[in-house]
Amino acid sequence: MLAADAGHHGLIEKLIDLGASVRAEDSQGRTALSRACKAGHVRAAKALMDRGADASHRDGRGQTCAQVAQRYGQRQVLRLLDLSGAESPEARQAATHGLDSGLYR
Repeated sequence: MLAADAGHHGLIEKLIDLGASVRAEDSQGRTALSRACKAGHVRAAKALMDRGADASHRDGRGQTCAQVAQRYGQRQVLRLLDLSGAESPEARQAATHGLDSGLYR
């Protein structure tokens, strides 16, 4: 989780190779992917997604990775999630609307 917080994509890949689970959750139900999305670490998020992390997972607050990225204004992460097809068209539209309206600033 800490490697995702800090954006250390190389370390993330090594940890997964050594057996770390991309599905592990912290005490608030957040995965390494949701934490990377919150921090805006695109390369770390991509490394996790390439290794099977689920962008549609909902954390303890019921938020997906796209919703977390939206809340913290992480536009590049939202683009990555959009390109990967991780979110439904409805979620993408809601995320775009939220960023444009400044609801989460």
